[in-house]
Amino acid sequence: SELVASVPLAPAASEHSVLVALAPLAPAASARSALVALVPSVPAVGGLEGVAVVESTGPGSSLKAGDWVIPAPGAGSWTTHAVMNEAELTPVPNHIPAEYAAVLGIGPATAYRLLNDFAALKEGDTVVLNGANTVTGQALVQLAAARGIKTVAVMSQQPGFADISGHLKSIGATVVAGEHTVRCYQMQDLMAALPAPKLALDGIGGASGRALSRLLPKGGTLVCYGDVDASGADANCEEYVIPAEKNVTVKSFYLSEWMAGAKAADKTQMV
Repeated sequence: SELVASVPLAPAASEHSVLVALAPLAPAASARSALVALVPSVPAVGGLEGVAVVESTGPGSSLKAGDWVIPAPGAGSWTTHAVMNEAELTPVPNHIPAEYAAVLGIGPATAYRLLNDFAALKEGDTVVLNGANTVTGQALVQLAAARGIKTVAVMSQQPGFADISGHLKSIGATVVAGEHTVRCYQMQDLMAALPAPKLALDGIGGASGRALSRLLPKGGTLVCYGDVDASGADANCEEYVIPAEKNVTVKSFYLSEWMAGAKAADKTQMV
């Protein structure tokens, strides 16, 4: 193969020519992420996250050359240059490390929405979540801690559990528990000193999500985010069904659906 010089890209009105500075590599980014309801038509450019630098703008743009932007999920970040519509770009501060900016667009953005859109959380409240060792889970722990919200962080039992647990506590988790512990009476002891959870956030689905719902008080809310289902359709034992007497409200969230209907100002405020 031969490396050729890039052809200058001339943006039209409401378009911008951008240089993609960093784009994370993740298996889901080649086609679909569990956090966004997107299945691109082919041919398509892979990559769901990244940070880009505006090189030139079309007429009437609110951005300027040199601005840092996050392409919307599905815009395609595995490229060096692209022309993107202004609606596909969210400005991001350029005083933070580029590596951080490149991963703000999905995991941390999802975490922000989960903590702001489903309950009126205040300092001292408790939230329970699974998948605590994922990017979204860690962002949930950090954002909650910054607001004085207590978190019960659940993760799978795996090699290095003690180290990961220590890390989660160092970034603000109040309690860290393994998946198996959630189904044991020991969980009651771990949560005894905490207020009843206002919210349960499920990024795993299935039995894990339903076990999480059992930590909620009557009338609580379970949010299944991304491509997960904790409804109980796959349950074959009453033990793994959400108890009807708890009257738990189950809601779903996809970041891409929120992004499609959000105003530019709301997207900018989020990041």
